[in-house]
Amino acid sequence: MALALFSFNIVAVISYPAIWKNGFLDHQLWGLMMLVVVFYGAGRWSADQLFSLKK
Repeated sequence: MALALFSFNIVAVISYPAIWKNGFLDHQLWGLMMLVVVFYGAGRWSADQLFSLKK
């Protein structure tokens, strides 16, 4: 899901030219945070870990 959101973020930056004039630092930050989740996973406190059957 994070990879899909990362792709959606790229499409948003490319297709909305008003972002380019004012800078798109927030989109860069969101993209970086999503890539961290893609490469390292959601972690111990993620919903799938909290609701898993393993104890």
